[in-house]
Amino acid sequence: MRKFLLTTLLIAATAQASELPEITVTATRVLVPIEHVGDDVQIITKEEIEKYGFTNISDVLKHFAGINITNNGGPGKYTSVFIMGLPLKHILVLINGVPINNPSLPDNSADLRFIDLNNVERIEVLKGSQGAIYGSEAIGGVINIITRKPKKTEFSINLEAGKYSTFKESIYGGLKSKNGYLSISSENFKTNGFDAKNSKYTHDTDNDGYRYKTGSINYGIKLSPTLKISGVFNLKGGSNDYDDGKENYDRYFAYINVEKNISESLLTKLKLSNNKEERTDINSLWGTSEYTGITRYISFEPTYFLSENFFISGGASYRYMKSNDTYSGKNSSYIKSLFVQAHSDYYGIHLTGAGRVDKHKTSGSKFTYKFSVAYPIEKTRTTLKGQYGTGFKSPSLYQLYSAFGNRDLIPGKSEGWILGINQSFPVMKGSIELNYF
Repeated sequence: MRKFLLTTLLIAATAQASELPEITVTATRVLVPIEHVGDDVQIITKEEIEKYGFTNISDVLKHFAGINITNNGGPGKYTSVFIMGLPLKHILVLINGVPINNPSLPDNSADLRFIDLNNVERIEVLKGSQGAIYGSEAIGGVINIITRKPKKTEFSINLEAGKYSTFKESIYGGLKSKNGYLSISSENFKTNGFDAKNSKYTHDTDNDGYRYKTGSINYGIKLSPTLKISGVFNLKGGSNDYDDGKENYDRYFAYINVEKNISESLLTKLKLSNNKEERTDINSLWGTSEYTGITRYISFEPTYFLSENFFISGGASYRYMKSNDTYSGKNSSYIKSLFVQAHSDYYGIHLTGAGRVDKHKTSGSKFTYKFSVAYPIEKTRTTLKGQYGTGFKSPSLYQLYSAFGNRDLIPGKSEGWILGINQSFPVMKGSIELNYF
């Protein structure tokens, strides 16, 4: 049944630092000027994050038009994200283009508490059904977190303190050379928090504290004029206090990207990642329970530039998901994918079309597609754009294999469209965008 849930015009004002065109990688998986894509894409950079004083991923996402955030308490507590009214389970979260969903969660969503801003270069939000580009979960949209690369040799130490005995210490060091870069960062955070359930009816009315330690290594090296390797390694561990309980957690994330220019026209990318998240819940009423979720991902993505105005990209990917918890034991699944995309820039019109086939271990195959168009009017600095796409969500491991699961579940599916207009104001160094969806 088609639902016309949202008929609201969204207004987003953004400041541009210069006249250089803003580039997006999330909309097409290939670097493209943002005015050349018909999708609703918004970007926030590290400089803007620092300018507005954002301290966590929730604060950053509130900055985007069309995104709503709810928190179950103070720092470190569960965060719900809604894009165009759709919850986090229908939003694909990426780091450098690879998925970080947690299969041990009932809805296979990403746990945003593990994202720290100390190692973030920019965040891109792509709205609408994006199954043809990214596969399962990309129904409401995609959040792509791009990690920080040093632009020069630098070193910084930041010390912060605030209410509720909150302290944060962060260190960042970066080395930049002609043929590569290396950065190391660490952060220590602690707060006593506040009582999220300040009521005489609660079992435990003490403050809900939160603490963590995290460290990251980013690296990149140019082995030859045609071969580059880059990667990220991140560790994070901490604990969360709740009424009647406590949660201890650890996260391990590793990512490698290999780029090879076969020729002047053919670029290939090989991406590999492993995301492991462990949680131990200690509850005075229910006892102790343990959860482990692992997502492993590999993709091969060639892009062929037929001319300056036309390219074809695509590739294959494999996503493996595994969970192990106190109640459901060990379970696993996978998704195999093939996708193709074409993008053209002729006569001032920018067209993109994509198609994808995903095969899930138990729920079978699903075909998705997408079309978008953008028409910039240079004289008035106006861009007209539109997008139509389909999406789907495969059943989670909990939905398939838990005591309440059903192994015969089929994927949920979606379709959606967005029509928009963007008006730039060079004198004010800003723009206003209206979207109808």
